[in-house]
Amino acid sequence: MKKVNVYHISVIFILMCLMCFSCKKATPEVVEETPPPPQITEPVAPPPPPQEEEKLPAEEPVIEQQKEKISDTQFKEIEDLISKAKEALADIYDKENFLNAKKNLNDAKTLNETDPDKAAELLDLARKCAEDAYYNAYKARALEKKQEADRLISDLKAGGIEVTNKEQFDEAMNPYNEGTTFFDEENYPSSYAKYAESVDKLKELSIIQKKMRQESESKIKYIQSLIRKAEKLGAATYASEELSAAKENLNNGIQEYKDFNFDNSKQSLEQAEKDAIAAIDKTNKALAEKKRLEALKAIRKAGKSLERAAGKETLKNGKAQKSLDYQFEFEEDIEVNEGNAPNKSSIEEMPISSYQKILERAVDYIEKAKEAYYKADYEMAIKYAEIAQRIADSYSGVGIKTYYTVKLDTKKRDCLWRISEYSFIYNNPFYWPMIWKTNKDEILNPDLIYPGQVFAIPELD
Repeated sequence: MKKVNVYHISVIFILMCLMCFSCKKATPEVVEETPPPPQITEPVAPPPPPQEEEKLPAEEPVIEQQKEKISDTQFKEIEDLISKAKEALADIYDKENFLNAKKNLNDAKTLNETDPDKAAELLDLARKCAEDAYYNAYKARALEKKQEADRLISDLKAGGIEVTNKEQFDEAMNPYNEGTTFFDEENYPSSYAKYAESVDKLKELSIIQKKMRQESESKIKYIQSLIRKAEKLGAATYASEELSAAKENLNNGIQEYKDFNFDNSKQSLEQAEKDAIAAIDKTNKALAEKKRLEALKAIRKAGKSLERAAGKETLKNGKAQKSLDYQFEFEEDIEVNEGNAPNKSSIEEMPISSYQKILERAVDYIEKAKEAYYKADYEMAIKYAEIAQRIADSYSGVGIKTYYTVKLDTKKRDCLWRISEYSFIYNNPFYWPMIWKTNKDEILNPDLIYPGQVFAIPELD
């Protein structure tokens, strides 16, 4: 009974709805007077779609702006950065970033027409690589300059620069300290510039210090050579006081040099030089005086020997006669101011032609010896006197030693052999040919001599 009623109710409801719908179409006036609520709400819902359609056109210009190509100005900016990096020597000190910057720039230029977005990414990457290369290069160069400065500082300190040139050294250290500050702040270009400035000043100081060392060391070597020369000349004998002073001042100068006291060292070395030169001069004067006395002795000896040789008799044409009329004279205090000392090449031996000419040549050498002596050329004076002496000595063999008269003795008859054997003659019988040759005019046959003959007995050479 319940199910039937529900069914009937449902049918009645459907029919009522159909009737209402048909009435709505048949009578439009009713719609105007009493519009149903659903028709008022339905037109309000549609407005949202037009708002969505208005948003779509607004997004399209944004997409088009992202696809704009990179300008030449933007490329030029990166090219300038790369050039700046090259000037910083990034192609040496950070080659990887430098090459990557160039590659990314070239790739960006290639893709600028077809893919501007990708080109923009590569250009940004090129910028970063160029900047990194620039700073990395200056960082490496700053460290390099710092190491160079550290080496110079160490060498200068070891050479006593803080004692000898402290003010200049402090001036060189100021930019060094500033460079360290900039490096800690990662301002590498400024750090490099300051380190480089410091290195330049330190190098100037190094040159100054090196020059000071060279001058001192050269001076020391020179004085040492002077002292050796003085010792070789005989300063220990003739100038011992000056020689000792030179050695003492030299040792003081060397020690002061080692202590970096260059001013005092210079004074000590200068005094040592004066002492060494004084020792040499004094020794040379002493040696000159010694040589003068030696030359004086040689001249006198040669002159006396020549005077004796000239006074000897010789046989000429069978007659005994004096060799040369010569008397030796020598005034040692005569001063000669004109002309030069005798030429050493003029010393030569004269070929023997006659006894008299030989002696005359010896006299010439004696006169040359005197002349050299007067000009204080004692070496040459001695040489000339020695030549004259040799001539005089050699002449002793051609002079007449004595005369012998042949005696008549039936028990022991004279002969050249026996005469030569006499102790007051030669004390040697084998010298008999000397007597025969000297007296050939008197002795026609050496085996035949006669009582009363007078023979000249020559001197032996």
